Amino acid sequence: MNPILVSMNRTLKEYTRNRMIIVSTLAVPLFFLILLPVTIIDIPDVLLPQLKGFITLTMITLLIMSATQANLAGFIAADRERGLYRKIMSMPVALWKECTGRILAVGIFSFVSMILLVLLGLIYGAKFDFEVIEIIMCLGFLLLIGLAGVGTGLIIASFVKNESVATHMGVALTLVIFFLGGMAIPFSDLPNLIQLFAQVHPVSSATASIVYLLIDENFVGYNPLNIGQVILTSLLSSILFFIGIILYSNYFCRRRS
Repeated sequence: MNPILVSMNRTLKEYTRNRMIIVSTLAVPLFFLILLPVTIIDIPDVLLPQLKGFITLTMITLLIMSATQANLAGFIAADRERGLYRKIMSMPVALWKECTGRILAVGIFSFVSMILLVLLGLIYGAKFDFEVIEIIMCLGFLLLIGLAGVGTGLIIASFVKNESVATHMGVALTLVIFFLGGMAIPFSDLPNLIQLFAQVHPVSSATASIVYLLIDENFVGYNPLNIGQVILTSLLSSILFFIGIILYSNYFCRRRS
């Protein structure tokens, strides 16, 4: 059977078998999507639909980061502990195919979960302003978020042997990016140095671009769609992804752990 499909099916089964993964990856963003709008009392009613839209988009980013940086790293570490890679290395199977299957599975899970979040957000009253070209641009930025997240997850998995440590390291990094990237705290309230981090990190920058396109600049705090930042975001996402792939397929493979 095609190694890519085998790896993809196995990873998808990891999601469906482990309820805690579903809870931590999908249920938590759903919970905050419902809870946060009712806890913010100072916002005018006329802006509430946009706020719900903003929270919907940031929860999508939180979901993608959790799936790529935490779950993906944890899955790889768990399989390494079970000795899967010793078996793979004894067979004529290219490691990149096994890795591709994992990435596809994470992408499928994230996409389905993202659709559920968007539908719930719309039912809950979220408002998005967009045209077709803006949707296409947003899909591109979502891809950049996914590439950066996958690369980070593979980097973690390449150095951390223990499943629990790898997963929790991914969760911790996800929360750091989420809170320092202008997704949980308004960009204008961040210190100057942290604002720079939010503008440079590809995940927070791509998220800001999506919010700018679908909601309003006021919910971003600056214009992230200048050509320099878009190029930097694309470049850094690609660099993270390729570093993760290289470490996973070379250094990690040689460890034979």
